[in-house]
Amino acid sequence: MPPILKMKPTNRISCRITEKGNILKLIKIAITPFLRTVHLYVVKTFTPIVWVELLCFNSIGRMKTSEEKPEKEVFPFKNNNNNKDDLESLLPKPTIYEKVTNWTKTHVTPSVIKTSLSICGWYVLNVIYVIENKNSLNALPLPWSISALQLCVGWFFALFFWGTGIRKIPKFVSTKIFFMTIVPQGVCHLFVHLGAVISMGVGAVSFTHVVKAGEPVITAGLSILILREFMNIGAYISLIPIVCGVALASAKELHFSQTAFWFAIISNIGSSSRSILAKLTMKNKQDIGEELTASNIYMLLILVSSIFSIPIALAIEWSEYSPVWRKATLNATNGECFLLIFRAILSGVCYYMCNDFAFICLGELNQVSHSVVNTLKRVVLITSSIIFFNYPITVLGVLGMTIAILGTFFYAIFK
Repeated sequence: MPPILKMKPTNRISCRITEKGNILKLIKIAITPFLRTVHLYVVKTFTPIVWVELLCFNSIGRMKTSEEKPEKEVFPFKNNNNNKDDLESLLPKPTIYEKVTNWTKTHVTPSVIKTSLSICGWYVLNVIYVIENKNSLNALPLPWSISALQLCVGWFFALFFWGTGIRKIPKFVSTKIFFMTIVPQGVCHLFVHLGAVISMGVGAVSFTHVVKAGEPVITAGLSILILREFMNIGAYISLIPIVCGVALASAKELHFSQTAFWFAIISNIGSSSRSILAKLTMKNKQDIGEELTASNIYMLLILVSSIFSIPIALAIEWSEYSPVWRKATLNATNGECFLLIFRAILSGVCYYMCNDFAFICLGELNQVSHSVVNTLKRVVLITSSIIFFNYPITVLGVLGMTIAILGTFFYAIFK
């Protein structure tokens, strides 16, 4: 038997080659270290090269031993848990403009834009309504008639939205269902609007909205008496700062008016009663009719309340129309007379649109978000009215307003 040539393993490769061994195997053994280096670099850096692996290892009968150690990684980021951080450290840091742009693309969606515009419209139109309503009442002290005019503006919006098909006309199962569900709520809405307009006409706008912040107290009482519903203890505790805040603001109001206070309370009773009736009669809208969206229900309440407001306004203020108009336009030009009428109508337009935006926001936001937005709205109204009409106010009055508004916010959160 011919002797066997034994070769010392090269680069951890063991093989046996006989004297009649092929010269090609010797060449492969010689170039193996070089090919392995190329293989590791190419595979680790770019893409796997299968033929290199076959050529370098399989063809020469490579056998791993237990003494082999894992190859050192050529590519420093492979199998590293911090790959992303390491890569980002090599990239240039983004500028502030790029950060803002990336955040905008991620968070500013069409729904967010729609909700933001609705909130802005709600705030702006509400402020314009409050200012124009007060100016109209100062020029024409006819609160019953002006409130009726503002409600009647809703008919033009009904013709526009329902006539053009932008909103589908609501349909009821029967006329009886309509009179049992919508008409009582419309009457309550009439008291909500009449009470607020008369209160703002007699007293300060800021004072009216502070008293209206006490609406949750009446709602909680009516819920117990009529619905037999009880809220959690946190909601009842939050009523305490509301009562204390309204009492403090009323006591420190420099131009306190009992008429303004009690009509604001009437507005609160109307609003609370409307909410109670909605819970009693509108549980299953599918059984009542079709297309009963929040905006359509609000439209129906406006139309019903306007029908009831006209005879009431005529019965109370018909005899005052002529003397009040003569006094207001005694030294006024035709343009100024037109401006008086225009501002009264403008207040009605803003009144409808701001409430329509409020219903849109109610559908887009959850309860907590809507409570925050509604609380901020009341702060904006009170602050803007104090600044615009230059109402004198005391420190304790501001404290009372703040306590009442915070109590309203916490009530909305806990209820």
